[in-house]
Amino acid sequence: MQIDDHQTKLMTAAGLNLIAQALTIYDADLRLVLCNAPFQQMFDLPKALVTPGASFQETITLLAQLGEYGDVDDVAHFVAERVEQARAFEAHYMERTRANGRTISVEGSPLPQGGWSPSTPTSPAPNSKRHCCARGLMRCRGRCWPTPKNCQPPTANLPR
Repeated sequence: MQIDDHQTKLMTAAGLNLIAQALTIYDADLRLVLCNAPFQQMFDLPKALVTPGASFQETITLLAQLGEYGDVDDVAHFVAERVEQARAFEAHYMERTRANGRTISVEGSPLPQGGWSPSTPTSPAPNSKRHCCARGLMRCRGRCWPTPKNCQPPTANLPR
């Protein structure tokens, strides 16, 4: 079976939409390359912010205004800090409580081609950072480990 680029894109989008966690990929300019449907649904984002080319900064601004990061006194300063952190393109992990009271985890990994991919599971996994730290373990590659052996971002072995 031979498929063309259009069919490949449709199949890729359909597959990504089957993943329950919110998934996004931003390029080196922090413009949205792609996202799956759970990302839009989880945060009830307008179409403009889930369309390729959408600004990471505008997305974070809206989420901060909606209270997704708790009470933020200075939204502009808060957003500037998040954008600066994103531009560092470093692997990161955090847990935060949303405006609806639900705690989520957010994990981001830099991409070898430039840009980065933050993902948000719909609920914290049993191997979340909080889960691991409570047991004196570290979190690596989605699991709890007794020591920091061979911990690399999930994209470390992708071709550059």
